[in-house]
Amino acid sequence: MSNNRPIIVIKKKGGHAAHHGGAWKVAFADFITALMALFLVLWLVGQSKKVKEAVAGHFRNPPGILDGSRSGLLPGNEGVNEAIQPKEDSPVSFEDEMAKLERSADRLQQVFGEMDAFTSIRNQIQIRMTPEGLEIQLTEKAKKVLFEVGSAHPVQDTKDVLIQIAKEIGKISNRAMIAGHTDRRPYSDERHYSNWELSSDRANGARRVLVENGMKPEQIARVVGYADTHLLNETDPYADANRRITILVLPLNEGRKPSALLGGSSEKKSSPIIPETQHEGDPETPKKEAPATGKTSSH
Repeated sequence: MSNNRPIIVIKKKGGHAAHHGGAWKVAFADFITALMALFLVLWLVGQSKKVKEAVAGHFRNPPGILDGSRSGLLPGNEGVNEAIQPKEDSPVSFEDEMAKLERSADRLQQVFGEMDAFTSIRNQIQIRMTPEGLEIQLTEKAKKVLFEVGSAHPVQDTKDVLIQIAKEIGKISNRAMIAGHTDRRPYSDERHYSNWELSSDRANGARRVLVENGMKPEQIARVVGYADTHLLNETDPYADANRRITILVLPLNEGRKPSALLGGSSEKKSSPIIPETQHEGDPETPKKEAPATGKTSSH
């Protein structure tokens, strides 16, 4: 009978182990933070330089970015610090501006002095610093003209020189004045086209080449023709060197003053600071411009 006893199974419910704690939450939070940082880096890599500088400036100087009610880092917002995006009219010292122009002059001197393409015309290029700014002057020779005879169309060598000037000056925001000059030989025809029109048209022709090859239109402060009123070689009014184009690059602040645009910026003589190419008829007259009475042509 003992073999017919029912089998009794006793099940014991196991108790839960002690609480695991919140260590996994810390690890998970670290993982999410790292993932968010990764996405932020990937986003920044695809942004423009302007946005990258704005974000960097925000972390360098948050109070400057979030000053007052202005906020935001993306283009179009007003919250970008002025230190990151300086205003165009922020004060710049005259000495710093002249030093910047002198560096541009050095680079142009190097280009024209070392490149074989300018061998035939380099002695007609004069680059120097004046009290008004950086002066670049192209002069003619009897057998090496800058423009086609009696016209405002520059020859290829002249274009090549102007292209290099445009590339260099186009890198900065300084404004420039362009002046055309002739010798004293009378130029007239049935249309009463005189040296005034010729010098103005040649200055404008130079402007056109400069703007087409690197200089911004707003960098042109003035285009003027002086005919034979500003002779380079006063002892010989008919000298070939009197036919020339002058480009005066102004310091940034000076370029916005009316006196500079009207030709009354200085009465001092131009003293070379940077070594210049030597040729006959070096200027000895003051660089102050006389009021132009010639007609400026747009042709």
